Amino acid sequence: MLRSHALIAAPGAEGALARLCRSCAAFGTARCHGMRGCADLPSGRCSLIACGGSLHLLCESPDAEALRRTEAEIAAHLAETLGAGAESPDWREAI
Repeated sequence: MLRSHALIAAPGAEGALARLCRSCAAFGTARCHGMRGCADLPSGRCSLIACGGSLHLLCESPDAEALRRTEAEIAAHLAETLGAGAESPDWREAI
């Protein structure tokens, strides 16, 4: 399993997490409870944590191509839910 992570500035992170989960649910299965969530997408899974003014994202997929697709899907959902001024995730390898 390959993993990557990113930290995104998101004022009102708990509300942003709820919107992100709703957006992801249209393309897979997403669960949110309070400050934590998980999006199960066709290409992989992304664990979501709202903390203060940021979202912590941890994606995992079975191979490099699937991980890139998972990252791209999450980035697209973030842009949709956080608006045009939202920063793009800077994905980094995670262990």
